[in-house]
Amino acid sequence: MQIYEIVKKRPAISELIHEIHAAQSDGRGEFDAGLFPSWRENRTFFYSRPDQNIFCSLSVAFVLMHLEEDLEERERRVCQEIRENVVAALPKFESLKGKDTYNFWKTRPSKHFPKGYFMHRFRHFQLPDDVDDTALAFSVMRAPEAQISALKEKLKLHCAPDSKVYDTWFGKDMPKENDFCALCNLMCLLLGASEVLNAYDLATLAFINEGISSNSFLSEPFWLSRNYGNTALIVYHFARLWAMHRPAQLETGRKYLLSRQTELLASAQTLWAKMLLQIGFMKLGGEPHGAFDEMQPFQQEAKPYFFVASLFAPLGKKWTNALAEKEWTWINWVCPALSLALKVEYEIWRKRSLQKQLP
Repeated sequence: MQIYEIVKKRPAISELIHEIHAAQSDGRGEFDAGLFPSWRENRTFFYSRPDQNIFCSLSVAFVLMHLEEDLEERERRVCQEIRENVVAALPKFESLKGKDTYNFWKTRPSKHFPKGYFMHRFRHFQLPDDVDDTALAFSVMRAPEAQISALKEKLKLHCAPDSKVYDTWFGKDMPKENDFCALCNLMCLLLGASEVLNAYDLATLAFINEGISSNSFLSEPFWLSRNYGNTALIVYHFARLWAMHRPAQLETGRKYLLSRQTELLASAQTLWAKMLLQIGFMKLGGEPHGAFDEMQPFQQEAKPYFFVASLFAPLGKKWTNALAEKEWTWINWVCPALSLALKVEYEIWRKRSLQKQLP
């Protein structure tokens, strides 16, 4: 098929967007209004629970809001309604101390590990607010620059004493942790503000670049990003940050990834990973490798996940670390609507890349 014919035959983007919209809860089921159904699962132990979190819904809205310029007016209005519905759900996840940070789970009242039988009974498993949900919330609500500036001051207070790299958690009792993908989401927000980059911003960008150029994204993806856990998601988040702001501090990492594009795609074990890598490489300036028309069933492929939790990782012992990085010990979060949003993102970026090849 000629390139012109591929571009002319538009993928079913509109149908995908309307399917996402239809999945958003209106509050009459077990999920609150504005949230997208998601589940936390561990297939090894036949564990599956419906999970009311804001992360998955924010992620759907974040992906779609950055695709609006490529959509038709009707599709754009649907995406805006999706975003507005998610924003309306945010107050239930706000910090109990004010509207400056957000939690993965509901805070009013606390609903950690919802629908569970054990962990929700203990405060030990209650998470503090985090930079990932906060950054996504600020982005999706389009927070004013004054609010972002105040957040940066708060971020400085929670860094490890010997580091200027922003930390994952706002709590006092959590071990210090630099999560690569969460920091990419944070820098997507901070680089969008007009403030001059400070020493903490530059240290965080250096950490992100080093995670790629040092090959850590391949050799130890879990320890580089403990809440995402795999190479494809790391590449995707790096590329999302670079495509949004093109910071010069990430240029070394970008070139290194593009130099390994063919190898990484060939070694990807699942269609889901291939799609994430394809999106990433197109955002970094690479070309699409093959069509994904035959990859429609990827959603049924081992329930693709976008977020993980290892209960052993925070313990910090040698034997717990050995268990922490084993995928069979993880709790995975799956969200069908997020899978569809990423499919929309792939189709749009593929169309962009193919249009560039037109004579």
